[in-house]
Amino acid sequence: MEPDVIAKNFMPFGGGTRQCAGAEFAKVLMTIFIHVLVTNYRWKKIKGGEIVRTPILGFKNRLHVKLAQKN
Repeated sequence: MEPDVIAKNFMPFGGGTRQCAGAEFAKVLMTIFIHVLVTNYRWKKIKGGEIVRTPILGFKNRLHVKLAQKN
């Protein structure tokens, strides 16, 4: 790879010696959020969800879901 190509990649928390101080904190918060969402709520697909595989995974027409708290 050329050095110019590497510089154009999006790195939300930096990298190397210039790592963001809050990177690990953000990872812990997202992990806790996903854990609570998956263990305490049920998901029901309403519409959408057509997967598009570009450099990052996405949904063409968005993905609409209904969340309901588990009993």
